[in-house]
Amino acid sequence: MSWSQLAFSTPASDASGLNQSLTVLSVTPWTHGIKEGQGEHTVLSFPNAVNALINKLSFQSAGAVFAIAVYAANASDLASQIKTLTSILPMKQLLQWQRHATKLITLENNKFDLVESSEEINSMAINAIPEVKTRMKKAISQAALTSAAALAGEDPLANLNAFGVNKTAHDVVVNAALPALVGGAGLRFYSEGDISTDLKINSPGHEYTQTAILAFVGSSADLAYLKEMMP
Repeated sequence: MSWSQLAFSTPASDASGLNQSLTVLSVTPWTHGIKEGQGEHTVLSFPNAVNALINKLSFQSAGAVFAIAVYAANASDLASQIKTLTSILPMKQLLQWQRHATKLITLENNKFDLVESSEEINSMAINAIPEVKTRMKKAISQAALTSAAALAGEDPLANLNAFGVNKTAHDVVVNAALPALVGGAGLRFYSEGDISTDLKINSPGHEYTQTAILAFVGSSADLAYLKEMMP
């Protein structure tokens, strides 16, 4: 129930029924009302990012929280971490973080392109996460294959022969394994207890002035697949 290194792992659970709606909260060094400093070079230390997240959670009915965080002492290192994370988990929010952090690296050439992030609380279906959606589609395809096999004996002989040819080709596609989930960057967090206290356990210090956190709020059952994917 504290922060730990984020590493991806291929889930074993069935993904075909993943349609839960999650509340998604984010805090970044560019979020209005949260960022620290003036102008384009704003910062947000890890402890202060945690406090901002705790404040946001106080307005939510949070049964459980799963969060991922990237943190660094400069924009270059932050952009590198986010790039590693988005190569595995290309979520819209993370891609926005990557663009913003990359622009900060070459601020002198892009100073007019920076747009202040607004403070948002969003809702999303868990299967809107690209990797979850991919595995859900795979699970549905495999379930359809099983159903088709059960019906094969009920078809007329001519149709059964044609079905057999098509089935063989389809089987190859459906049964091909998805790439294993490996790698990762940053930290992960999960708690379904005293969330505000747990968020401060093993938290990095104020020396990390570039911190971005993405938190998923739901029930423990809602967040189970994310926990398995990022154990």
